[in-house]
Amino acid sequence: MSKPQSRNTGNCVTMERSSLTEIFRLLGDDRRRRILHAIRARSGPIQIGALVAELVESEGVESRDRIELSLYHNHLPRLSDSGIIEYTFGEDHIVIHELPEPLVSHLLLAEEVDGVRQRR
Repeated sequence: MSKPQSRNTGNCVTMERSSLTEIFRLLGDDRRRRILHAIRARSGPIQIGALVAELVESEGVESRDRIELSLYHNHLPRLSDSGIIEYTFGEDHIVIHELPEPLVSHLLLAEEVDGVRQRR
């Protein structure tokens, strides 16, 4: 399987046009969409504990421990590999890069479908 078609240009990640598959892979998971909704509303680094609390509140079902495990072992590494965030296992925060326009466009559509309202 090939590496995602993205490149980090300072604080902005640009996805190549051929990476529509990567966009769908990132947006195809409910929790990852909620993570992207949450980080899109931020302008700086986010504490992982705050992200977990927001996910617990929005999902209202799973325990904090299960959400933390899914973040550490699935979602944060995937988002980091795609260049969306900077994250090092063991750190208590993530640095958010500017989301590429193709991803934002599809995320906005997903927000409409999911019924998510951003805090502004």
